[in-house]
Amino acid sequence: MLSNKTSTPKYKINQRVKERIRPVGNTLNTYRTKKGVVKNIEVKTNKVGAKHYYYTVFWDKDGTQLIPQNRITEESL
Repeated sequence: MLSNKTSTPKYKINQRVKERIRPVGNTLNTYRTKKGVVKNIEVKTNKVGAKHYYYTVFWDKDGTQLIPQNRITEESL
């Protein structure tokens, strides 16, 4: 059953975000969480018509990256 609910982006431009922790190997102690600021929002639509949000994030130390919404979370201060 399809819903008429329209999707909206979860994050806004200039909002602080961080990359979600992903397991790398057997230990998490070598994984460094990247933090940055959302600079742009892109919407991509699949064949079925579902919208997926991608964000251009300016990381504090690693430059910019286009990243899907499910790979980032809000940075808590």
